[in-house]
Amino acid sequence: MKWFKFYGQDWLTDLKIMRMSAVDRLCFITLLCLASAEDNNGIIKNCDENALIELTHLYHDPYDDNNDFTRARGCLKRYEALHCVTLARNGDVTLVNFGRRQGENLSNAERQKQYRERQ
Repeated sequence: MKWFKFYGQDWLTDLKIMRMSAVDRLCFITLLCLASAEDNNGIIKNCDENALIELTHLYHDPYDDNNDFTRARGCLKRYEALHCVTLARNGDVTLVNFGRRQGENLSNAERQKQYRERQ
């Protein structure tokens, strides 16, 4: 099982995160989880926004156009406007600073593992 570093204090106090709606926060944490599953330093290949929203398990009521699922649409563009992600034409989504944050404050064992992988 893969894991990623999550800075709880940053999540609670970051102005970009604070500006997001609850629905956008849920989609963003799902995006972080997807990035952690990839070995591409925070790049999610061919990211489909509808699939992202479905992964959050937001309820889609076909009889109500004003529900969490429909409010989540356009979240990737909103993240890009906040400079949280960059969107590529091929559908790739890159989380800004994801790779750098994962490399900060490495334990001795993590540093040794990276050294061994480079050798």
